[in-house]
Amino acid sequence: MPGFSGLGTAKLVEVLGYLRMLQGRGSTPAIATNVGHGKEFFTGKGGCSQCHMVHGVGGFIGPDLSDYGATHSADDIRDAILDADKRHGFNKTLAKATTKGGQELSGLVRNEDNFSVQLQSLDGTFHLLEKSDLVELRFESAPVMPSDYKSRFTPAELKQLVAYLISVGTVKQDQQTAFGK
Repeated sequence: MPGFSGLGTAKLVEVLGYLRMLQGRGSTPAIATNVGHGKEFFTGKGGCSQCHMVHGVGGFIGPDLSDYGATHSADDIRDAILDADKRHGFNKTLAKATTKGGQELSGLVRNEDNFSVQLQSLDGTFHLLEKSDLVELRFESAPVMPSDYKSRFTPAELKQLVAYLISVGTVKQDQQTAFGK
């Protein structure tokens, strides 16, 4: 098979995207979308960037979404936005800790073992707590991620947001694949 380096980066990224689409990976929404508008919804109306980071920009409470679109289909991404309970593998709820001294802390559990728990509060502060010093450690039932995206976004806006997340994930992966990194 001949080398494809003569195609250039832009064409090579398009070919890789097409091949991934044939494999069923990285499918794009059915309508033409403006990825720039999707980014605007991510950073503005949706407030996603307050908790999630993309390529080093944004919040730290939620998972980094830089590569999320490279490994998840449009349907998976849409489902994760509309129903945070369907997302697997992410710490989605706040933990509330009460110490023997009466101090109450809340945050996401970042590390836990048999003897300690590390909470990161929503302001970014880390708290290392010895379990023997706790009266209670309980988890909230509702996810931290808002549950009103179905009413916050129109269907077209949601498709643009999904397209944006796919684009930021697949462009980086395609560039790494194209250059053998």
